[in-house]
Amino acid sequence: MSEEDALIKKFIFLLNKNKSDALFWLWLLLPLMACFRGVHPIQRSLFILIPIVAIINRKSVLLFLSTILIFLLPGALFYEGISGVSPGTDLWLILFYCSVPVAFGYVKSVILYIIIWCIVCISIGYLCIWVSWGKGPIFRSKILRILLCLPLIFPIIKIHKNKTNFFHEVFYTPYGDINKYFSNLFPWSIFSGYLDAKFEVARITKEEENLNHASLHITYPEKYQNNHTVVLVLGESGRRDHHHLFGYKVPDTPMLDQEKDLLAFSDMITPFDYTIGSVPVILSRYDRVMDHSILHPDLMTIFNAAGYETYWISNHPRLGPYDSMVSLFAFHAKHSKYVTEGNGVMSRPHLDGEMLPYVEKAMKEQVGNKLIVVHIYGSHELSSDRYPSAFSRFDDPYDNSILYSDYIISQVLDMARAQKGETTFFYVSDHGLRVNECVPGAYHGDIRQSYEVPFLAWFSPEWIDKHPAEYAAAKSHLNTPMTTHVLSDTIADSADLRFSDFDPALSIFSQSLKSSTRVIHSDQSSSVIDYDHSHNSLTCHVMADDNASR
Repeated sequence: MSEEDALIKKFIFLLNKNKSDALFWLWLLLPLMACFRGVHPIQRSLFILIPIVAIINRKSVLLFLSTILIFLLPGALFYEGISGVSPGTDLWLILFYCSVPVAFGYVKSVILYIIIWCIVCISIGYLCIWVSWGKGPIFRSKILRILLCLPLIFPIIKIHKNKTNFFHEVFYTPYGDINKYFSNLFPWSIFSGYLDAKFEVARITKEEENLNHASLHITYPEKYQNNHTVVLVLGESGRRDHHHLFGYKVPDTPMLDQEKDLLAFSDMITPFDYTIGSVPVILSRYDRVMDHSILHPDLMTIFNAAGYETYWISNHPRLGPYDSMVSLFAFHAKHSKYVTEGNGVMSRPHLDGEMLPYVEKAMKEQVGNKLIVVHIYGSHELSSDRYPSAFSRFDDPYDNSILYSDYIISQVLDMARAQKGETTFFYVSDHGLRVNECVPGAYHGDIRQSYEVPFLAWFSPEWIDKHPAEYAAAKSHLNTPMTTHVLSDTIADSADLRFSDFDPALSIFSQSLKSSTRVIHSDQSSSVIDYDHSHNSLTCHVMADDNASR
């Protein structure tokens, strides 16, 4: 062979080798398509991929793993399209609560396409590619492999530091911060989400064991045989000082403003500025920081024991790190409907108006006494996603979201007003938001205003006629300082229900409504702060006036 032929042969070999290397890296990168929604997700995905490649360092193993992930890729893209997030904790939680036949039922309509895609992946991955470039190590230098693993140190350090933050202490699971780092990054979110979801299931199981399951001895008058309806609308992120009904300059509550018989309580606070802390207080007096277990019966348990039909209608996800705790109470409802759940897949929250047909159906059912809880998505960030275009009337999206909630609340109130017999209606928001303080926009944050919530009540003429003293007491408390701890006893008291744990001093229908220190919990430390002796810091966090926690 001539020297010229040898050079040509060597050139062809190098060309084929470079082509094989390019195909190898392309095959390895294909699973990352699901997170190619922006520069930052791509950077973080590669930041994770390179150390993993350096650790495994075998082409055959990486090809095998990437082929599995490419097989899962269409499902990941579909899930992202309907839910807005990568498959992770939320998806695993759904699967954990599904039986195998139910899970199979979700995919049986596309099983043929799954089989075809599986065959394609195996054929390409093993028959066409493996033979040409699926052997040997990738990096031969151990020093280089060690250097490539260094990026993994930074998230570990960050996760460790976050454990000292109270917000993370409240939400913390051993895998929570790891999952947060990998969230929205398929395929990494699959693995971190599995660990996080397993712990979440264990945590909820433990909380379920802590619930007060003692049999309740309920007493109630005979007059409520088949003619009483109780409605509770749970708001989301609705800050009181941004409601025109409570003196806000923007006319964002036009429908509620016209309700002459509506009682608006001007000084209620919540101890938490986030949902999984605040809603359990409303439903059962359960304070996750102060109490080690759920000692008080929740509203669903109380009304179930009294023979009421109970309904939970929600626009929130059923399961998830920020939702499972709330659903722990909702599971007790005899009838539940989550508009975010369809065909076994949890989607992003819809507009709250999609709940109204289900609320109307519950109202019209002739089943005797009823408790109906409606959990709206309200003004949760991002506020601009919470209302249809017809309600875009003000410059600030947060004000528009309040305007839309005003419409939703008024619609539910109209349905309650149409009920026969005695009806009681309550609306309270779980917490507020930081609105244009420190940073533009509406976001979760522990300033004083985030703990100030609107509380509204309406009573039918039939109920008022039979409860004149209670109605007068409620009106006398319109400006009384109170916390959301009073709501579960108040709502039970509106039905004249009595049980062993009932406290009349925690009911707005009592002249002796308890006035005690109103404590709130800051995100920045484990301090318990007296709300009435607190202020906002320059960095937009609530702190005690004397700079010391109780």
